[in-house]
This record gives sequence, C-alpha cells and structure tokens, in this order.
Amino acid sequence: MRPLSARSRGRRGQTLVETALVLPLFLAVITAILTFGIWIFYQQQIATVAREAARYAAVHSASSDCPVGGWLAPAPGAVPNGAGPWNCDSASAGWPTMTGEARKFAFGLSAADVRVTACWAGYHDSSNTAIYDSGPIFANDGVTPNPWVDCTMDGGTNPLTDTSTLPCPATTSSPSAPGLLDGDDQASNLAVSDRELAVAANRVVVYACYNWGPPLAGFVFIPHNVVIRAVFSEGLQHQK
Repeated sequence: MRPLSARSRGRRGQTLVETALVLPLFLAVITAILTFGIWIFYQQQIATVAREAARYAAVHSASSDCPVGGWLAPAPGAVPNGAGPWNCDSASAGWPTMTGEARKFAFGLSAADVRVTACWAGYHDSSNTAIYDSGPIFANDGVTPNPWVDCTMDGGTNPLTDTSTLPCPATTSSPSAPGLLDGDDQASNLAVSDRELAVAANRVVVYACYNWGPPLAGFVFIPHNVVIRAVFSEGLQHQK
C-alpha cells in the first residue's frame, strides 16, 4: 500500500493531465461562442446602418431640399420647384450626408470604417428601354407593363441577390454619357416617376459593410478578416 503522500501526488498529477487535456478545448469553445456573439451583434448594427441609410435616401429624394442622388438625373421639368439640386448629396462625393447619418447607428463599431453604397432602380419604358423613370404601366395605353430593372454595384453585381460577392467598400459606375443606362444606376432619385400615373415607383438600394478583424484571429480557425454585409431597399418618397 502506497503512503498517503504518494497517493496525493498521484491525484495532483492526474488532475494536471486532465486539465491540460480539457482546458484548451474549453477555451476554444468559449472563444468561439464569444466571437460568434460579437459577429451577430455587429451584423445587426450593419443591417441597421443599411436600413437607416435607405430610409434617409428615400426621404431625401429629388423633390427634397437636399436630395441624395446617384448618377442619373431626373428628366428635365420632373423635379418640382423649390427642391434642391437633384444630387445635393452626390454619388461622386460618396454621399457624405447620408453616410454620416447612417454611421450614427453603428454602435460599438469604428464608424469611419463603416462603408455605405447606394444605387437606384426603376421601370424602363416598354416601347423604348433607353427611357428610365417610367411607371409600372406603359402610359400610352395604360395596360402594357413596363419592365423593372434592378440597379447594380461594382460593375454589374446585383446587391439584392449577390450580396456576398460584393467587396467592401463597393462602388457604382457612372454612365458613359449623361442619361445613358450603361452604368450601375437604372433610375434616378425621382419619387413620382410617372406624372400621368403619379406612382412612387423608383427604389433606392443601399449596401452597408464593415471589415472586421475578430479578436484572437487565427486561434481555432478564427479568420483574420470577416466582411460583414447588409442590404436594404426602400421606395422613394415625394416631398414637394
């Protein structure tokens, strides 16, 4: 029979071995849970940013005091008197006002690293698809449906269907000449897109993203960079 002191040392040795085997697994599980929880929280924040940016752009359509504009101008005479320049907060400048307002909702994130991109979608005229800002029904007969055309980002990617393929930040391209539809926008920021039908047909699509470096990146297969993305679309609202 072994002495009591020898048995105590044996138990301590067994405990150390068990701890050495279990502790790394325990820490890995806890780290994975914490990282996943932070990711879910950040995903919610970016979704809120996209939603709030889309709402801001929808309210600040071409008929507002300082519209959020893309690359396509509304048809001459379509914007009511008293509205501000149709692209007061412009795509060429990176929408500083819309982006600034949206970043206010990025709680817990580095606001300066939250990126926002917008594009505009709408109906094209069925008799001449080079004409944008049409209503859902061909105005000449009131029966024929006009085709709806989604806007794109980053040279042809539909943000509503291919969100995961967009880089962060994404970009939108201007048409090769004013009024052409070979850029990413397929409509202007005009809310009432057909005077005869008086419908709010055009929509803005906003993509928000954030490049996140998770804590303990590289530990237990945690990646060094995660792109958190969200897309939200909103119908434009007439203001004047």
